[in-house]
Amino acid sequence: MHNPNSEILLISIEKEPATGEYYSLRRFGGRFAPLGLLCLAATAPDRIAVINSGNGTQLSEYLQDFSNPKAIIIQGGDNPTDKINVDTLSELRARFPGARIGISDPGGAHREPFDFTVTRTGKTAVLRILRGEIPAGIFDELPGERFDTLDIPEEPMLDGDYESHPEKWLVGRTIEVFQPWLGLLDRSESIFSWPGIDWVAKLVSWLNLSGYNAVHFRPSGLTSTNLHELRSVMLNLNMPFAASFNIREDQHFTRIGAPLRQIWLYHPAPETAHICLDQLSRIKAADCQPGLQLNHNSIGTATEPDLLATAERICLDNLHCWALSDLKRVMARFWRRRFFSRLAGLRSAGELIMFMKTSYNILDILLS
Repeated sequence: MHNPNSEILLISIEKEPATGEYYSLRRFGGRFAPLGLLCLAATAPDRIAVINSGNGTQLSEYLQDFSNPKAIIIQGGDNPTDKINVDTLSELRARFPGARIGISDPGGAHREPFDFTVTRTGKTAVLRILRGEIPAGIFDELPGERFDTLDIPEEPMLDGDYESHPEKWLVGRTIEVFQPWLGLLDRSESIFSWPGIDWVAKLVSWLNLSGYNAVHFRPSGLTSTNLHELRSVMLNLNMPFAASFNIREDQHFTRIGAPLRQIWLYHPAPETAHICLDQLSRIKAADCQPGLQLNHNSIGTATEPDLLATAERICLDNLHCWALSDLKRVMARFWRRRFFSRLAGLRSAGELIMFMKTSYNILDILLS
């Protein structure tokens, strides 16, 4: 339960799609867990509360639980012009006129019209606010300093329907993990780091206590050379996992073994498509299932047919940026030769349920 007298509110809001807009094949997976905010709130759990809102209506309902916070920080993304954050600011000012309202920005520039901007993990910022400082402008540690080490929450995460995309499902409750050690920068697509295996081991143990059975690690500072020690942690907890990487020439994949089940490569672009194709083949040769996360910048590459033929799983980002004709082509090309073989290879009720969710999404696009 949140303390209604919390002095700081940390807010994560997912963008609402326009009516009729294809926005996310993750719709069946619920919402991403605000792990970065929860780790930041663990700095002072009785004085900091986390709100994870799927839309503006939910946010209004959640805000009713709180009385008079000193400061509110919205978890911003890499896009400084995101309209939803400005709309949220207006509602927050009307509801809490005495609160200072800020936003996170990995770019390092102060965002108007917010009172203050946090450019790092947020730990220094919340500690200064709790000491009584009034936040204004750029309000965080110095840019040249190392990222603060955040805490792992002591209490299990019992609320929230947080699940992975059906194509990333491994077993039981599978959760997607970004970079929670970065706090407010958890979901940044421009900053990548790795906190070390000891911190990650504590995080995974906490997720296990929170009722999650498997983890999909999204791209971070994890490298292919770190996979063996990560495998040891996951093996001790008997938790299947998937690892993800941005596409770089220096990634070399060798056989790791269970419980690593999938290795995903994220966002191939025309200049990295040939590297991606080679690495997908290496992942498959290492006896691991290769997955491919595509965004609208991935389409139309010369190697697109080969990429889709080599990957065994695909997932799509930012569908509102895609032309519907491109969506249909990619989905049809990938699933044309896989649909019935995947159906015949299902081995459990869980796999059947996830395949049904995937099938609905496929038909939703192809028949539109």
